[in-house]
Amino acid sequence: MDNVQAVRLKKKDYNLRDARKKVRSLGYKDTYRGKSPFTQTENWYRFRQFSPNKFKNYITKKKDGIQYVIGIR
Repeated sequence: MDNVQAVRLKKKDYNLRDARKKVRSLGYKDTYRGKSPFTQTENWYRFRQFSPNKFKNYITKKKDGIQYVIGIR
């Protein structure tokens, strides 16, 4: 998918180690500018691919239990 700003995986389905492996296996980065590769909420691991400032709006697409935040320029 083009313009994927972030990839989100449910914590109930993955521990952090497996989430990082899954993100890499999908062809996305598990690090961002050499900093902490993710943020987390109570329910999600979020792996940033691009700065949110690059986009004006967002949509979320779901596939196989994974959410992809798509940036719209």
